[in-house]
Amino acid sequence: MSLQPLPAGTPVDLTTCDREPIHVPGAIQPHGVLLVLDEPDLVIRHASANAAELLGVPVPQLLGTPLPQAAGVPDAAALARELTGLQDRGAGPIAVGWIGGDGDTRRLDAFAHRHDGLLLLELVPAGDRAGHDDRYAGVREVLRRLAGVTGVVELADRVAQEVRAMTGFDRVMVYRFAPDWSGHVIAEHRRADLESFLDLHYPASDIPVQARELYRTNWVRAIPDIRYEPAVLEPPPRSDTGAPVDLSHAVLRSVSPMHLEYLANMDVRATLTISLMDGSRLWGLIACHHGDRKELPWPLRAAAEFLGEVVSLHLSTTQDSEEHAERARIRGVQRELVDRLSEPEAFPSALVGDERLLDVVGATGAIVQVGDERVLLGRTPPPERVDALLRHVRRSDDGSPLLVTATLPRDEPSFDDVRDVAAGVLGAPVSVDRRDWILWLRPEVVRTVSWGGDPTKPVEQSPDGMRLQPRRSFALWRETVDRSAQPWTAAELQAAEELRSTIVGVVVRRAEDLAALNLELERSNAELDQFAFIASHDLKEPLRGLTNYVHYLTEDHLAELDEAGRDQVATIMRLAGRMEDLIDTLLHYSRVGRIDLAVADTDMGDVLAQTLAIHEGSLRGIEVRVPRPLPTVRCDAVRVRELLNNLVSNAIKYQDPDKDEHWIEVTHEPRTPPGAGAPEPAFVVRDNGIGIREKHLETIFRIFKRLHARDRFGGGTGAGLTLAEKIVQRHHGRIWAESVHGEGTEMCFTLKDPDA
Repeated sequence: MSLQPLPAGTPVDLTTCDREPIHVPGAIQPHGVLLVLDEPDLVIRHASANAAELLGVPVPQLLGTPLPQAAGVPDAAALARELTGLQDRGAGPIAVGWIGGDGDTRRLDAFAHRHDGLLLLELVPAGDRAGHDDRYAGVREVLRRLAGVTGVVELADRVAQEVRAMTGFDRVMVYRFAPDWSGHVIAEHRRADLESFLDLHYPASDIPVQARELYRTNWVRAIPDIRYEPAVLEPPPRSDTGAPVDLSHAVLRSVSPMHLEYLANMDVRATLTISLMDGSRLWGLIACHHGDRKELPWPLRAAAEFLGEVVSLHLSTTQDSEEHAERARIRGVQRELVDRLSEPEAFPSALVGDERLLDVVGATGAIVQVGDERVLLGRTPPPERVDALLRHVRRSDDGSPLLVTATLPRDEPSFDDVRDVAAGVLGAPVSVDRRDWILWLRPEVVRTVSWGGDPTKPVEQSPDGMRLQPRRSFALWRETVDRSAQPWTAAELQAAEELRSTIVGVVVRRAEDLAALNLELERSNAELDQFAFIASHDLKEPLRGLTNYVHYLTEDHLAELDEAGRDQVATIMRLAGRMEDLIDTLLHYSRVGRIDLAVADTDMGDVLAQTLAIHEGSLRGIEVRVPRPLPTVRCDAVRVRELLNNLVSNAIKYQDPDKDEHWIEVTHEPRTPPGAGAPEPAFVVRDNGIGIREKHLETIFRIFKRLHARDRFGGGTGAGLTLAEKIVQRHHGRIWAESVHGEGTEMCFTLKDPDA
């Protein structure tokens, strides 16, 4: 049998193999006969050209004739009944005695199935049924011996050994498909003098797409002799459709010439292939090779098919057991992590130093980025490359639950410099807006892959360039694979997705708790403001009465008092004035918290100019510095003018009289608030005054809190910074002090649009 030339203009590449219509070869292997029948009358519409040789009846005599009339079958009616009652999945063998035109009776085994509206009847010389039950008993014994095997590779090795013993083939291999459909020989038993193929890899093109589909739908495929001359089907096309007869499920279907030449190049003459399935997916193959012609009797074929089905179930169970054990280990780690995340400490800081996060997916490093907070575990890239990696992940995000790659330096060559720690990346978004991520990392693993021949040259052109032919060399060919990490397994991906869901749940619950707490605080603050307003308002009336009576006493009876009495009256007046100042401050503070803000675009340069004008007299002898123009921001101009007034007033008030130079500077620059991870645009009022001791930097914002005697540095109620903080909070900003005692103070604050 020879390969046919390609039509002129046909591109000569691997897609030629993928396009080959191997399910409609128009011919069969000649060790049997194929008859294609119409139902219900069982009229023969097609017959293989070797019918005369095996049946003793020429093809023209068969075509158009009902099967019972064409066959010299002693019990033709019984055969017709059996075929008419055939189930769609087919049946066989049916014992048939066929009397040919020469008068000889031929003992045949018939196999029948329906497909594409036709009934296909395959007839082969009857095999020896002796030992049929023994073969099934042998298969049951094989399965009993396989029952104690636990690992997939160990199971494959035992299966290869048992199949070789059962069939007698020179070589039996178990061939496992990778996700990209390349193959890996994971087990082999062979004749001692043959070269080993164990652990060799084969490119996906060795078994093209349509061949894998036929293996998926047919448990067993046998070629007794690759040197056969195919028996063509006559007539070639169907009379009803004009298309070739589909032989996808025919036992005798002829084989692709490319595949036959491939086997010949491997010095193989006969083959048996048993499919291994994982559910509906083709998991792998049991490939049996023999150096001579080898017939496969029907009982042995049936035993091989049964073994394939049962071993497939055993493989699925074994694989599930391995995955179950791994998932159980992962879930144990997950539970520990979830317990840790349930503690009061906030996520992600709860993960600091906790490398159990790495154990969940077998990573060597992890990056957890939540808002401005970042936690690094294990081996990670330098900070600037972490930033770049996070930007890349966010740009690449397509909305999937996970981002997965084991070949980052190949996918994105700009990350080649971090392949020692991040050749593999498994990313999980942990916030609703997908800005926060956990990235698990794996380093590059340089591997040597052994191929059965050069995988870059799975086919060759014929010398005339008109057709493809399979490669001739299957010598060991090694490839060094770099810039890739150990691939992430299905169990690891599932673990990452489950942990992601858990963390998102924790984050959402904490956000809800925080929102509820903020709502309660707002309510409590509103009630406190209301109380302060009512209390301060109601206190003013009795204080006013007290002050009036003291005035009356002074005007009408002061002369009657001695010096001690007059001093006591003056003290009452002074304390009443002090109390009035405090009540006015408290009343103003409550109004700042309750009043609606008049938000508008505000030039902060103008606000500062108005503030400085108020303090013009106090600023004599003090240099005012504004190194750059202040920006325009969205705020309540009146409230922010009060804020700046308090800060500038303090900067003036707390100048150091012992210094020769006195200055105040107001500017706008990036500053990092306490506890924040990144700088923000901030306004700064700095001076070179007396400064504040570090232990007081938090307490200065408490109402009525003063760090000095009441009469020092111009007095006051001690509420200015409390009011400043309230105004900043109303603008969703932050205010803080930085100071060195004796050198000066910087008061920093940020403002954000209250309406945003």
